[in-house]
Amino acid sequence: MKNVFVSAGEVSGDKHAYLLCKNLIDYGPDLNIHGFVSIKCENLGINNLSDSTLKSGVGLIENIPAAYHSIKSYKLAKDFFIKNKIDLLILIDNQGFNLRLAKLAKKNNIKVAYYIGPQEWIWGFKNGTHKIMKNIDILYTIFKREHDFYQQYLEYSSKIKYFGHPLLANLTIHDKNQIKDELGFNQNKPLIALMPGSRKQELSNLLPIFTQVYHSLKDQYNFMFIFPLIWKKFIEENFDLKELKVYYDNSEYYMQGSDLIIAASGTVTLEAVIYNIPVIPCYKLNKLSYLIAKILVKLEYITLPNIVAGKKVINELIQDKLTTDNIIAETKSILEDKEKYNKIKEEFKIIKTQLEPINSVEFIAKDIINNYLL
Repeated sequence: MKNVFVSAGEVSGDKHAYLLCKNLIDYGPDLNIHGFVSIKCENLGINNLSDSTLKSGVGLIENIPAAYHSIKSYKLAKDFFIKNKIDLLILIDNQGFNLRLAKLAKKNNIKVAYYIGPQEWIWGFKNGTHKIMKNIDILYTIFKREHDFYQQYLEYSSKIKYFGHPLLANLTIHDKNQIKDELGFNQNKPLIALMPGSRKQELSNLLPIFTQVYHSLKDQYNFMFIFPLIWKKFIEENFDLKELKVYYDNSEYYMQGSDLIIAASGTVTLEAVIYNIPVIPCYKLNKLSYLIAKILVKLEYITLPNIVAGKKVINELIQDKLTTDNIIAETKSILEDKEKYNKIKEEFKIIKTQLEPINSVEFIAKDIINNYLL
């Protein structure tokens, strides 16, 4: 049997880890899979050494509290690599920790595949690209622009592969009106989903603002709040949401009942593209983290739909622009201007085609199996 070690870092990355591992099990030889994943991945029979999905944050300063857990996880991996023969290490997102793990793997003669790799195509440092590529054997890019960025380094071109974006394989399309009926919402009024993120730091930054938005607009529109199940206790202990209909599980299903999504900028904005629901992306960091990111990031936009499109399709409410008044104004602008609303949806259809093919995860799993696990 082949031994595979998988390292995911946070909630969205873990979803991709689950789907990739499921495909590896379905199409590959007998595998022993170990790693840093979530309880959900354990259901596939994965030996989970440590769950890192609950610890991550967005930004440099915000990740400091996770440092102790990272040190502990690194030591676990180091001991595990010494005691067990690992045929392949699969890294998923979480570049701060996973790049250290890649370096450790190379010291132990372990092949390394990076899936949903470091965002070097956004940061754009040549030295950074060299540091990444020297410690991995294959990088599976998930955006065409990302693939093109790495292809300019001819010495690494054979290490770069692109099969499309995995979200298309990860999501199932459901009927909007059926979900509205199921949830008991009025079919004739626009429904807004408020999704303040999957990390405690995001919730702490965005949920108070989103709650103010709700209270300001509750007489005009229907609302629902959607959260990942893992933070139910944290939310109930820290926020008063008694007036709201809150759904703590299966957000990919419930959000499809909405006509507009107000969300933390991240993977959910690309999910909105796939579901063809206009979205208002919101983003707020510690001031120091934001200043550092502003210096480093080379792209004009930070929201995935705009980055993929290469132009501004949706307005980004970032840092100082992220206010209750601005969210309310943008909400009214989208919902009360049918032409603007429909234009966003048409642009989303075009962006979605740039994420194809639909079965990219299956292609990636089979490529891993054929090149590293047979």
